[in-house]
Amino acid sequence: MQIVQRCLLLLTVVCVLTAGVAFLEREREKKGRMQWTQMQAEVFLERISQNGRCSYEEYLMFYTGLAVYGGYLEVRLEEYQQEKDRQGQNYWYQISWEEIQEIFLLEGMYCFQENSALRLRIEQRDDQGSSVEFYYGIVS
Repeated sequence: MQIVQRCLLLLTVVCVLTAGVAFLEREREKKGRMQWTQMQAEVFLERISQNGRCSYEEYLMFYTGLAVYGGYLEVRLEEYQQEKDRQGQNYWYQISWEEIQEIFLLEGMYCFQENSALRLRIEQRDDQGSSVEFYYGIVS
């Protein structure tokens, strides 16, 4: 009887240790994916901020670079142009991802207005969960 109890205890300890190692490995991978996404997003937005434009090919290269981890991926880029109304009040006019995507498909390039704000939304889902990250830039 003691042998059976010791074997069960040993098996339980091995299972707990294995589960703990697997959990730590998933967390390390998740952190690495988040760091990779952040680095790629910052480089992508910096390039757009400096050039004032983005080709559809550049967007696809960025998307493909994020898709290396697999799972569901959605990348949406929006522009907010600062304008003035008749009373001289400033407001932000949104150019949606759907509008930018349409211009990408028709012209192969989208040109951003100088001093406009950019918002990059990245949503990722896989068997480990989901995340939505936002990154911002200004076109100079």
